[in-house]
Amino acid sequence: SEEAQQYDHERQLRLEGLGVHFLRFQESEVLKDTPQVLEAIALWISSHERT
Repeated sequence: SEEAQQYDHERQLRLEGLGVHFLRFQESEVLKDTPQVLEAIALWISSHERT
Protein backbone atom coordinates (compact mmCIF):
# COMPACT_ATOMS: atom_id res chain seq x y z
CA SER A 1 0.00 0.00 0.00
CA GLU A 2 1.04 3.60 -0.38
CA GLU A 3 1.08 3.96 3.42
CA ALA A 4 3.46 1.04 3.78
CA GLN A 5 5.75 2.44 1.10
CA GLN A 6 5.84 5.82 2.85
CA TYR A 7 6.63 4.15 6.19
CA ASP A 8 9.43 2.11 4.58
CA HIS A 9 10.85 5.23 2.94
CA GLU A 10 10.88 7.17 6.21
CA ARG A 11 12.43 4.23 8.06
CA GLN A 12 15.13 3.95 5.40
CA LEU A 13 15.93 7.67 5.70
CA ARG A 14 16.31 7.32 9.48
CA LEU A 15 18.60 4.33 9.10
CA GLU A 16 20.66 6.06 6.42
CA GLY A 17 21.06 8.96 8.84
CA LEU A 18 22.70 6.46 11.20
CA GLY A 19 25.10 5.30 8.48
CA VAL A 20 23.24 2.21 7.27
CA HIS A 21 23.39 1.70 3.50
CA PHE A 22 20.92 -0.13 1.28
CA LEU A 23 21.45 -1.91 -2.00
CA ARG A 24 18.23 -2.86 -3.73
CA PHE A 25 17.76 -5.47 -6.41
CA GLN A 26 14.71 -6.81 -8.17
CA GLU A 27 13.85 -10.37 -7.20
CA SER A 28 14.13 -11.35 -10.86
CA GLU A 29 17.70 -10.00 -10.99
CA VAL A 30 18.72 -12.04 -7.97
CA LEU A 31 17.13 -15.21 -9.31
CA LYS A 32 18.18 -14.91 -12.95
CA ASP A 33 21.53 -13.11 -12.76
CA THR A 34 22.97 -13.89 -9.34
CA PRO A 35 26.62 -13.49 -10.43
CA GLN A 36 25.92 -9.95 -11.66
CA VAL A 37 24.17 -9.08 -8.39
CA LEU A 38 27.09 -10.46 -6.38
CA GLU A 39 29.51 -8.46 -8.51
CA ALA A 40 27.51 -5.28 -7.89
CA ILE A 41 27.61 -5.94 -4.15
CA ALA A 42 31.35 -6.65 -4.22
CA LEU A 43 32.01 -3.45 -6.18
CA TRP A 44 29.95 -1.41 -3.73
CA ILE A 45 31.83 -2.90 -0.78
CA SER A 46 35.24 -2.29 -2.34
CA SER A 47 34.37 1.32 -3.16
CA HIS A 48 33.16 1.96 0.40
CA GLU A 49 35.89 0.22 2.39
CA ARG A 50 37.31 2.27 5.20
CA THR A 51 41.01 2.97 4.96
